[in-house]
Amino acid sequence: IGLGESGKSTIMKQMKIIHQDGFSPDELRAWRPTIHRNAVDSARAVCDAIRACKLEELLQ
Repeated sequence: IGLGESGKSTIMKQMKIIHQDGFSPDELRAWRPTIHRNAVDSARAVCDAIRACKLEELLQ
């Protein structure tokens, strides 16, 4: 889920600071579809960019 040094741990640290007690089960359920949709949209954008730049051979 992402390359090294891409900021994943930084985001998680910020989330813990902002939400010291974590998310409630209801909050997790409410946000899950949005986070999933963002992840899928981002993956599609990366795939589209790879195709647009004709870099498919780098994925093999």
